[in-house]
Amino acid sequence: MLSLNEIKFPVHWNLKPNPTSYVDHVYQEGLEFGVWRPDNKRDIVAHNNVVSLSKFFWPTVDFERLVMGGELMLWFFTFDDALDSGIYDDTKSLEIVRRMSAVFMEGTLCDDASGPEKVGYRLRQKCLEMCGKRRRDTFNRFITSCVQWIDSIIPFNKVKDGGSPHIELYSFLRKINIGAYPCVTLSEVFIDHYLDHSIWSSPRWVKMNENIAIVVTLINDLVSYEKEVNDNAGALNPLYFFQQQRKFNLPDSYNHMVNLIHFFVQDYLANEESFLKSLEPFENEKQQQDIYFMLDHLHFLISGSRMWSMQTPRYCSPTSPFIEMRPSFNQGNLMSKL
Repeated sequence: MLSLNEIKFPVHWNLKPNPTSYVDHVYQEGLEFGVWRPDNKRDIVAHNNVVSLSKFFWPTVDFERLVMGGELMLWFFTFDDALDSGIYDDTKSLEIVRRMSAVFMEGTLCDDASGPEKVGYRLRQKCLEMCGKRRRDTFNRFITSCVQWIDSIIPFNKVKDGGSPHIELYSFLRKINIGAYPCVTLSEVFIDHYLDHSIWSSPRWVKMNENIAIVVTLINDLVSYEKEVNDNAGALNPLYFFQQQRKFNLPDSYNHMVNLIHFFVQDYLANEESFLKSLEPFENEKQQQDIYFMLDHLHFLISGSRMWSMQTPRYCSPTSPFIEMRPSFNQGNLMSKL
């Protein structure tokens, strides 16, 4: 039996999920836009699973921002899952991608807009209003990160046509495809900051984002392993393809991934220290708070991903190779707290 607790993060990355109620509000939006079907139990379960991520990624924000985080999660999963399902041919998939890019770049909706397009449009307009004219560069970074994610979906899905990739190529593609960058740029939208805009183009900051994105990717691959293998999608899961490429057994493959995660965490910590030293002295307490809000968000993307994975029915199962993802483990933890 494997344990996700083999993965070690700094203690100050721990979090308590945001207690604010917002999931039902976003669900009503999903119904309004036709993303979900009324009174459909499967849709309700799917919604609760994916939108609940927001409270782990943004544990300290207010209701308005938590809803926006929930809308981002709703958009991610409903748009990406449709393209991943294989129901569209290449021509149709490309059309869907181009339409969604136009939603974000041009701020336009077609008359026959899909549910995910409507969700994306609403989030875009909220970000535009929140940024205003003064923070147009923040808004542009958010739009750019969303369009890059949109454009990554088809190429990443095509990788498996040539068999499992090497981990270096996989990580290079997946760090965009995992969707971490839009989360980070949305966090910048959340703070009404007066920080020097050159901070966000710092090579240290960019590298920190890459480190976090790769770690989030590897954690996601671990927890989704059983589901993807059962769905014949293991070719793009390192825990699976390490076993095929390197003739590892499952525990050895897992240990290799844990070592990779620890490498990128340590690289992140070194870059974060260097990044903080490179900053000009803060002019006021608000500037310092804003920088540390952004750093905490990077930390929470990792620790929140693992915490969410241990309790979501999307991946938890009685036969999971990870003890923390078996219902019996979660029930035992609950009983011990009573």
